[in-house]
Amino acid sequence: MAREQTGQGERASRRVSAGQVSAGPAGLQQAVASEPVRVLQWSADGCRESWLDDPADGVALLQRPGTVGWLELDGSVAGPGWKAVDELVGERDARGQSQERPRLVNTGRCDLLVVRRIRRTARGRYDSVPLRLFVGDRWIVTITAGETPELEPVRARLRAGAEGAWSGGPGHVAADIVGLLMDGGFPLLEKLGDRLEALEQAVMGPLDKRVMQRIHDVRHSLLVLRRAAWPLRDALASATREPRPRLPPDVQQRLRHCLDQVVQMLDLLENYREISAGLVELYLSSVGARTNEVMKVLAIISTIFLPLSFIAGVYGMNFDTTQPLNMPELHWAAGYPFALGLMGLCALVQVAYFWRRGWLGKKATLLLEDETGASLDTLAGRRR
Repeated sequence: MAREQTGQGERASRRVSAGQVSAGPAGLQQAVASEPVRVLQWSADGCRESWLDDPADGVALLQRPGTVGWLELDGSVAGPGWKAVDELVGERDARGQSQERPRLVNTGRCDLLVVRRIRRTARGRYDSVPLRLFVGDRWIVTITAGETPELEPVRARLRAGAEGAWSGGPGHVAADIVGLLMDGGFPLLEKLGDRLEALEQAVMGPLDKRVMQRIHDVRHSLLVLRRAAWPLRDALASATREPRPRLPPDVQQRLRHCLDQVVQMLDLLENYREISAGLVELYLSSVGARTNEVMKVLAIISTIFLPLSFIAGVYGMNFDTTQPLNMPELHWAAGYPFALGLMGLCALVQVAYFWRRGWLGKKATLLLEDETGASLDTLAGRRR
């Protein structure tokens, strides 16, 4: 049962006159968070908002004559009262599944529109949960897991009695909710675009293993958004394609606008997916180019010391030096300087050769920049 509001903030039901935004004490907000059922009922006289513990009590409030009601339920909270909700909407399990795809169906008693809410996780990724909207003749039921602060503008509009709020039916509330979720998707895409630009600069900087992990986080978020938006396009197209008694023409017109927004989001998602794939290729190319540079330096050093080791090995052989043909230079007065000079001459000849070939110095750096720059130019072409 709904509990009346007291001075301590123990809450349940209040009445808000048209044109007045409701506000409550701090203790009221704590009570709202602990009660998983919210009911908004509006008419020409005003808006009544109730917080309950049992979904069955919310169903009873929806059946009051002369009002239009919005029942909000937390699908993560189980209880026997869900049987009344199942009977109201004509579903065997009104809470649905966590991996449910966006769709639009008629249950016989109402129209069911499923959308996906986007949430940000602690790791900075984005995840989605289903939001089920049951649109009846005089009521709308929304079921999702957890709190829905992103829907507060819709509630505030109903409480404040904004223009058209009282005359609008459940279909208008459903259109408001879908439109609000679509409007919230573009800031998320903008943030992901900014992260991609930052990652593009990080890829060209010093090697950092965390860069690849960040790229994969962005790609995961893009995949979540795409899985939420792609089937929603088909659901909204079905909602606007043919007449539906619970979705008046003006509601269908607003849903067409939401459909256009979904198409725009899908275009941006495809573009960002290509950019993220290009960043992975660019990172791997940069790692490969730097690895080749290190291997080239090691190979040059080994090549320079190869003839020096040969000379040292020749003069380190133990032959009978009393014989005239067995290394007579070992008895020279300048034998040691001669060996060092020969080694230095071999090293200088090789260094000069490598320099002339462009394997040392600025030319080698330019070659490395050309290899990574080509990948960056390809990525810039994809962005355009």
